[in-house]
Amino acid sequence: MRVVIVGQKWLGAEVFKLCADSGHEIVAVVTPFPYTNPIDRLRAAASRRAVPVLALGKTLDASIMPHGVDVILAAHSFAYIPRPAHDRAKFGALAFHPSLLPRHRGPSAIDWTIAQGERITGGTVFKLDDGYDTGPIVVQDWCHVRPEDNASTLWRRELAPMALRLFSRALDMLQRDDFRLKEQDNSLATCEPRYVGNATRRTSC
Repeated sequence: MRVVIVGQKWLGAEVFKLCADSGHEIVAVVTPFPYTNPIDRLRAAASRRAVPVLALGKTLDASIMPHGVDVILAAHSFAYIPRPAHDRAKFGALAFHPSLLPRHRGPSAIDWTIAQGERITGGTVFKLDDGYDTGPIVVQDWCHVRPEDNASTLWRRELAPMALRLFSRALDMLQRDDFRLKEQDNSLATCEPRYVGNATRRTSC
């Protein structure tokens, strides 16, 4: 499959490795610009394999998207990917969100999971639509939250490895032509703003 990866940091680099090791053609990677981190892992991985690196602002400009792409994978990307951009890919854009969507939509899902004392959480690979973490679900998995967990330990022990497993399953589903989508149940949705300190504010969806 011909893949574009939009993202950065550890997850972006590991998704790059996953795709390369699985025989997918990585057409390009799109990383944040200006480059606040000159040695970003995803950008470095792409450079080692001579994969084109495209600049990403707060919104992915559809005009920079290559032609003939099967799927866009958003891996640790906080940029908005508008419909004209993901419509350039045959199967659109898939993203990982570190919660059991529709719960904890928003930019700080892990922090809010910890802050609210939850003992079960999970991750979701979903297809992007025009909303904010509202697209249909491709695949999910769950995990326990330990009493001593913070956002960092939960991410490293459970959610980061889960993200790779779920991206791998989603790609396998695409290759097998077994790509089924499940709409999110909006009656169960929760939405939170970016987490700051001991914030307790929540918003309705």
